Amino acid sequence: MPAAPPSRNIPASALSEASSSYARQRAAALAAGPEPEMQLKAGVAGMMALGEALNEASEFGINSNTLRKDDRAWTFWETVCKRMDTSPLRTPQEVRDHPERQSFLLAVLMMYASAVCVPKTPGRQCIKPRSALAYPLAIVRIFGRWGIRWPSMG
Repeated sequence: MPAAPPSRNIPASALSEASSSYARQRAAALAAGPEPEMQLKAGVAGMMALGEALNEASEFGINSNTLRKDDRAWTFWETVCKRMDTSPLRTPQEVRDHPERQSFLLAVLMMYASAVCVPKTPGRQCIKPRSALAYPLAIVRIFGRWGIRWPSMG
C-alpha cells in the first residue's frame, strides 16, 4: 500500500465526506458485477481503505483555491439535490443513461448560485453569468475526479 500523502491540515468538509463515501462505494462495487472472473476478490474492507487512500492522494494534488471553490459548489449541489429529493452522489449509470436529469440539476444549481451569491462588482444586482456557470463546472470537475464523465456541456 502506498504511503499516505502529507497532511494539508484542511478541515473536513461536506465534499471531503462525500468523496470518502463515494470512494468506499466504488471500492465495494469493484468486488461485484455480472462477470465473476472480472471481480476483484481481495477483501472488501481492504479495498475500501485503498479507495479512501486513493481519494486522499488525488485531493492532495488539487490546488487549494480550486478545492475551496469545489467545496462551496458541493455545498450548493447538496442543497439543490436535497430540494429535488435526490442523492447528490450520482452513479455512472445514472449519468450515462439520464443526461437530461443531470443537465436539469446543473441548471438549477446555476440558478441557485445566481440567487444566493453576492456580486463583487458594486451596483450589480446578481453575479455574472460566467460566475454562476462556475458552480456546475465545479460539480462536473468533482465527478470527473471520481471517474464519472458527464455529458459535454457544449
